[in-house]
Amino acid sequence: MNHVLHTILQGILRSLKVKLECGAEDRLHSSSEPSVCVYEATLTTPAVCSDDELKALQAEVDHLKALRAEVQAEIDADAAAALKDEL
Repeated sequence: MNHVLHTILQGILRSLKVKLECGAEDRLHSSSEPSVCVYEATLTTPAVCSDDELKALQAEVDHLKALRAEVQAEIDADAAAALKDEL
């Protein structure tokens, strides 16, 4: 999905082309000025995702949350073992 916005500011025509892509959050991924006063940007947002894409993103988020919990448990166990060894 692309949107183009034109504005006139101080006699200069400016344009912004925005490419919207499916993503887990609203986020600016890139921006550029390929020529004077012509801008391009790529944004991600869940607003343009299909139901299947949203389900896949949610599964990925759930997986990463579980992985984070596992890693934190390992860190906590290692810290407890190191503290026990010091005592």
